[in-house]
Amino acid sequence: MGESLQIDDIKTEYHPTSGRTAKVDHFSDFKRGFSGKARIKNSCPWQPFKSRVDFEFAEVALEAALNKDQINRLVKVIHQSIQDPGSFTLKDQSDLYETWKIASHALTPFEKTVINVPYQGKDHSFDVHFRSLWDWALDLLGNPHLSEHFVFDAERLSKFNGDNFVQFIDEPWTAGDFWDIQSRLPDGGKPLCFILYADKTILSSFGTVKGYPVIARCANLPTDIRNGTGVGGGRVVGWLPVHESFLKVVESLELHAKTGYYYQRTEGDVLYLFPIILILSADYEEQCAMSSLRGTNCNFPCPICLVPRDKLSDTTQTFTRRTSAHSESILLEAEQQQTAADKGIVLKNCGLRPVKNVFWRFRYSDVHQALSWDRLHAHNSGLWGHHLWKEFLFWIEAEGRAASHQLDDQFNGMPRWRNLNHFDRVASIEFSDATKHEDISKFTRQRLLQLAADGLRDKSWNFPKMHMNKHAFEDIEAKGVTRNYNTKPNEQLHGPLKDSYRFRTNFKHVAEQCLVSCFIRQDIAAFDSQLMGDLEGDEVDLKITKTSHVLLGSKCPATSFQGLEEARKDDTAFTSFRIRLSNYLNIFFSANNIAFPGGKRIKLGAEDKITEYCFMKVDYESIVDWQQYTDYLRCNPWFYNHPQYDCVLLQTVDSRIFARLIMLFICTIDQVDYPFALVQPYDAPVGQR
Repeated sequence: MGESLQIDDIKTEYHPTSGRTAKVDHFSDFKRGFSGKARIKNSCPWQPFKSRVDFEFAEVALEAALNKDQINRLVKVIHQSIQDPGSFTLKDQSDLYETWKIASHALTPFEKTVINVPYQGKDHSFDVHFRSLWDWALDLLGNPHLSEHFVFDAERLSKFNGDNFVQFIDEPWTAGDFWDIQSRLPDGGKPLCFILYADKTILSSFGTVKGYPVIARCANLPTDIRNGTGVGGGRVVGWLPVHESFLKVVESLELHAKTGYYYQRTEGDVLYLFPIILILSADYEEQCAMSSLRGTNCNFPCPICLVPRDKLSDTTQTFTRRTSAHSESILLEAEQQQTAADKGIVLKNCGLRPVKNVFWRFRYSDVHQALSWDRLHAHNSGLWGHHLWKEFLFWIEAEGRAASHQLDDQFNGMPRWRNLNHFDRVASIEFSDATKHEDISKFTRQRLLQLAADGLRDKSWNFPKMHMNKHAFEDIEAKGVTRNYNTKPNEQLHGPLKDSYRFRTNFKHVAEQCLVSCFIRQDIAAFDSQLMGDLEGDEVDLKITKTSHVLLGSKCPATSFQGLEEARKDDTAFTSFRIRLSNYLNIFFSANNIAFPGGKRIKLGAEDKITEYCFMKVDYESIVDWQQYTDYLRCNPWFYNHPQYDCVLLQTVDSRIFARLIMLFICTIDQVDYPFALVQPYDAPVGQR
């Protein structure tokens, strides 16, 4: 760098086999983001549909799960009602289906096979729908929107604290496993890492029909892309009626995992890729199936280590970790026994089933190392949902009906914040959704701490999900922060799958159509975004007001200062509001070297008007990971029939302070709009605003 080190400088060390030299960037120059996306070359991204209107119709028909008769009726109605029939070319359901069929070539298609599984002396046949995981990966590698976002070399990042560089970890390629795997690959080899999620979902209303969707994500892509639902996000790659069919999903990787694969990105740029199953994200039950473990009641119920069943609650001890090689050797030893009883003893001594694990086939991957601690199931639905929450309700019910009503009232009175479930009542409802348990736990932790101080009932904490917390920090060091393997982004895809089952009779066709629809929609969105960027100078009425990184919405009618002060005369925040705002504007204009209108100080009149807004969207750079995030803030006297005035963290000249929004408004001075926020500081004496 040629310059002296500064506080917060970032050092990036690349894996030795990458041939790249380490570098140090000043914090202000260090970018975890990426440059703009590749331009869309296809001017008709809705093809093979004959027009964009055709695709829009097909997408609506798919989302609404219309059957054949409904589609035919809707097509007939549209042809009778639209004024420009030339833009709508579909004739009937067959025409629509044939177009979907042609469009399916845009992505790796789903395949169907039948597997036979022996159970209780009989063979049972199951239909398995899957798509080639390797071909899906090639789809990603060949996508022009993603090419610049892939990371194939392990990195070690560290931050200068004034004395030393201190390592930090976030993405998978900054953690230990990615580095270790790349060290074991042949010269020039680079890991192409997969994150696989599998969990059962109840499809039928009565819970009698279940399925196992398998969702794949690519660990070489940044989190905001990988965990999203757009280009590069999670995709369903299999629909498994039983766990034994998992092999069909991953078998396309087996050969390349042994030999590697030369992929030419551009002329002269060839990657020597090895597919790696880096992370397996699942609940405990599915983790047991993936690792061929017997389950909760076996002698060693942890899929990660060999902790005895009676030591699950003991976090002071560290036990030997499982490995694929060790598990495979145990199965081989068991198969060499003379009797079934002896075979069972060998397997039970390690808690294993007599099954050849499909993941043992993959070189450089280890199923036990890939299995990861899952916050959603270990904490939210596990430790909290099945244990602490039930303990909490026991004590609430012990206080009588009045306490239960009070609990419901307090939950109902909570503000309606974005991405947070709102509950009218909780005391008498059984929740099975882990995300709801997560939000409930946020409201009740303080009360639970009080109960803990008073003493809880005698209760056994010796269960697997209690023990799994032991491996949480190990997984962070090995695979990055928990968002890399949290099941929460994947469980959000269960809803559309349930809808497909409920309204369709052939999952294969629906799966193909859902994937193709999403692919085309992403291209159209990118096409529209690019087109908007090309329309320089053209005004588009978005009914919002944006300045810098702040966007104001939910616009109210303009009102005079006199009308505002009269309407809010009971609120001391608006006492002499016009005069105080005039004084502030004069200070603001002087401090920012803004010319005063007509060269005179600002003096707002009683009939001058301002425009109030009830919503604000703020883009900001996080001081935690330096990525851009967005907050949605309300300043609304009647939001869902309740007043909501959100709190903010403000950067002042001297420090950061907490404050509550009172009013968002725009004041127009000399035909220029100036956005402002009236706030009540929490870190300043009462009365100062």
